[in-house]
Amino acid sequence: MPPTAPPQFETRQRIASHSDTWYQIIQKLGQGGNSHVYLVLALSGQYRGLLFALKLFVKVTDATRLNRFKREVEFLRKFSHPAIMRIYDEGEVVTSGLSQVTFPFVIAEYLPSTLHDAMLSGLTMTEKLSYVMQLLSALLYLDSQTPKIIHRDIKPENIFIRGRASILGDFGLMKLIDLGSERTEASDDKGFVIESTGPRLPRFYRSPDLVDYCRGKSDLTTKSDVFQLGLVFTTMFTGSNPLKPCAKILDPVELDSIQTFLGSQSSAICSLLKTMLGIDPLTRPSPEALLDSWEGIYREVISLSLSLEGRVF
Repeated sequence: MPPTAPPQFETRQRIASHSDTWYQIIQKLGQGGNSHVYLVLALSGQYRGLLFALKLFVKVTDATRLNRFKREVEFLRKFSHPAIMRIYDEGEVVTSGLSQVTFPFVIAEYLPSTLHDAMLSGLTMTEKLSYVMQLLSALLYLDSQTPKIIHRDIKPENIFIRGRASILGDFGLMKLIDLGSERTEASDDKGFVIESTGPRLPRFYRSPDLVDYCRGKSDLTTKSDVFQLGLVFTTMFTGSNPLKPCAKILDPVELDSIQTFLGSQSSAICSLLKTMLGIDPLTRPSPEALLDSWEGIYREVISLSLSLEGRVF
């Protein structure tokens, strides 16, 4: 086995974390370029009997990606917001043999369903608006931190659904903003963004700000997340992503018109979506202002649901 090959956990295998909590592997859930994810059962500690997702980081020889993973863990352990994914524990696995390699892992909430899945199965207007409010609340929380935090990778696949709750996850590309200079911390320079594999931004949920930032034309602000969330909301309400396909990832961002949809609040919703999708970030509302506007629509829909059906969900 090559010295950098990640360990392959077997079903029923037991793993201990830094907190001396034992977890048992139930099954492998999947893997991406940076991590392998397993479903595990807590065998000890205060959460004994609960299911979690174990995320094993595998790109340990890539210093940039490893530092990004460690930083994500550090900040998620500090976060305390219901609409932001929570990390409960962490640890590491050391391979055996002459060349020992350490692979870090985290224990996170087990959230098997994403907003992408939920949109495919169908959502009511009340459910959509409920998710909108929660995700804007998460954005406001990130915007209120010192330093401010930009997610940079908001898309339906990185938003998880648990019952009526929507939870923003995968902070691997997050960026920190210094309030005084609007510059990032030293570890997050242009090399952090553009790697040998190309610019790190979601092809189908790009913001004009992200493209300009990757081209070195401007700094990035939290308004980039507003734009990405606007693309997500537009896709959720209309069934169509207004972002025009691009030949190259750093091509200028162009939008199609927002498609109309049925409902008493469709006009007001489309108007808000347009403000979130302003090409100039200065024209986009803040998360707090957006919460105020969307809350009015949410209340109207709740009142209508109660009057017609006697219930909201």
